Formats: sequence, structure tokens, C-alpha cells
Amino acid sequence: MKEELSLGKLAERFHFSEAYFCALFKKGTGMSVIHFIQYVRVHYGAYLIRNERKKLQEVSEQVGFENYSYFGKLFKKYIGQTPETYRGESQGNLGI
Repeated sequence: MKEELSLGKLAERFHFSEAYFCALFKKGTGMSVIHFIQYVRVHYGAYLIRNERKKLQEVSEQVGFENYSYFGKLFKKYIGQTPETYRGESQGNLGI
């Protein structure tokens, strides 16, 4: 069963307040916790698009975005192109 990840649960797991956890994380990574999670989810989505034959909406949901439009916006921000364009180029490189 999937457990919902929250900032509060994460901070509690390491025995920090949310504010202190966020400050430590940003200091250590140069990235906010939220941006890091988005970055990981989007890049995992890119991996799935390259390696699995799922609908883009399914990929979006699998990596934690119920709103495909929002996933597409973040995908373009982090990957530099839309999921549709990325899929087309990935499949073209694989000869599919």
C-alpha cells in the first residue's frame, strides 16, 4: 500500500521541526524539499516515458501527479520539453 509522504512526517521521522528540516535540507542541497521532490518525480516520469508503454496520464499519476497539466508544466521546467515531445524523441531514438 502506498503511504502518502508529507513534510511533517518526514521531519518527524528525523526528529526535527518542519522549519528546521527545510532549512537544513536547503542548506545541504541548495534546493527546497518541495522542488527536490518535484525534480525526482519528474525525472522518474521521464524514465517511465522512455522505458514503458503507458499513457502519459498514467505516468503522471504513477509519479504522484493527479493533475496531468501540472505534471506537463513541471516536466517542461525540469526536462526542457513537453512529455509528448520527449516521448516522440525517445521513441525515435529507439527505432519504435
